[in-house]
Amino acid sequence: MIKELLHITRRIGNDETHYYREFTNIDIEDLKKSIYNFSLYINMILDIEELSQKTS
Repeated sequence: MIKELLHITRRIGNDETHYYREFTNIDIEDLKKSIYNFSLYINMILDIEELSQKTS
């Protein structure tokens, strides 16, 4: 799932840099959502590691 999120984020970001857009139904707001969701995933991993250290 995370690989798919990163793949989509990369494709949207790449599309934003070109004059001709491959994905006309996706815009910068979708890129922002994707980046935000990835940051939530990173925070979740960090929280799990922190809790794991506290309980070991």
